[in-house]
Amino acid sequence: METNEVINIFIFLCSLSFPTIRLKPDKQEKDMEFKIIEGRTFERIKRCLHELVERSKKLSPSRIEDEWWDNQDVCRLLGISLRTLQTYRDKGLIPYSQVGHKCYYKVEDIERFMEENRIMHPVKK
Repeated sequence: METNEVINIFIFLCSLSFPTIRLKPDKQEKDMEFKIIEGRTFERIKRCLHELVERSKKLSPSRIEDEWWDNQDVCRLLGISLRTLQTYRDKGLIPYSQVGHKCYYKVEDIERFMEENRIMHPVKK
């Protein structure tokens, strides 16, 4: 998928012009503009926008394995304090990287930690 294709679709959508109706309500309100388009033109715009979104997703796929979270993100997800998170780091329970004084965690490591600490209770009959 080429970046130029996505750009061309965007340029096409921006270049469309439609008849305009201007309404002048009261003096206190701003002018209102309405654009009039045919149904098939509207459908074509919807298809182009959908295609634009799909192509842009393919240009920069979000891989959860590549995401890094900071302390606040992890604390929010796990519902723990910064001190508890530091304890997990000190005990080697959660892998992390440190840049300066800031710690970062791979999302996949946090998910693995959660899965390893998942408690399954047997169903009572």
